[in-house]
Amino acid sequence: MKTVSILNHVLGPVMRGPSSSHTAGAFHLGRMARSILGGPPRRAVLAFDPGGSYAATYAPQGADRGFAMGLMAKPLTDQSFFTALPDAAAAGLDLQFEVRPLARADHPNTVEMDLSAADGRRVNLLARSIGGGEVEIIAVDGRPVLFNGAAHEVLVELEAAREGAARILLAGDGGLLESPAGAARNGRAQLTARRRIPLPENFRDELKSLDRTARVWESAPVYFVQTGRPLFTSAAEMIQLAETRGLSLGRLAAAYEAQLLGLREAQVMAEMLRRWDVMARSVELGLKPNFTGLQLLPAPDALVRVNNSAPQLFELYDGDDVQIGDTVCKYFEVP
Repeated sequence: MKTVSILNHVLGPVMRGPSSSHTAGAFHLGRMARSILGGPPRRAVLAFDPGGSYAATYAPQGADRGFAMGLMAKPLTDQSFFTALPDAAAAGLDLQFEVRPLARADHPNTVEMDLSAADGRRVNLLARSIGGGEVEIIAVDGRPVLFNGAAHEVLVELEAAREGAARILLAGDGGLLESPAGAARNGRAQLTARRRIPLPENFRDELKSLDRTARVWESAPVYFVQTGRPLFTSAAEMIQLAETRGLSLGRLAAAYEAQLLGLREAQVMAEMLRRWDVMARSVELGLKPNFTGLQLLPAPDALVRVNNSAPQLFELYDGDDVQIGDTVCKYFEVP
């Protein structure tokens, strides 16, 4: 069972609409892709399968701008979101979007990302946005992984004979959240690790001393990394602990989050207040009469087929598709 974090799962993550999966998920994937590349991309080609939802929604719902903001390492809350595409071009990022068949389009929000940097570094990623802003990178340069942005995530590849030494190296600074997962492929070992902190600066040099052909990919988190254990796991435990410590439920929630994320309570409260400000500014902006940034999808087709969700229409028209469609369109003011 997933441990709930207030900042990661309740009052967060901080996202921009209109869609958590299309807009905010795209931003998270862009940030993670940039970190795996190791710096700002000079060129990025993002491909969507024609049978998936991204192909139809990436422009109307701002996924294109979400990707651009992440690739440029800009906050999603920044008002430059609305000019992200021309801003990317001005910053020297050649950002291209393609709709073409993908070999592994097993999710409607699948994207293939091909990135290159000015110094010649390249990376190819297969990823998907799975809802609520949560994402998964499932392949890095053709190697299977499962990166979800909840930790510093690492893929190491080297000679199989050196796997044991690489495991020791990964664990040497005490930064692992769990034991690395291993797999063998064509005489090579692949280790995926989840860490509470980034790799040490000298890690790559030490790995190369084990195997000069070794490769490393590292993805930075898009959430606060959960490094501790929860103070309580049920409402009953929460109330009992609040009474024992003489704390309000609010103060106990701050203590819970601080222990779970390895933060000071003052840091938790500061982040809570920052998010309050984000919400307050969003409401203020959304209520302005001239605000045009909602980015709703176009109206549906005029012929709407209604099933059990509107039985009264079936009673009126005895299941006639055309008449039902006309009635529903009038009801919802669809032209």
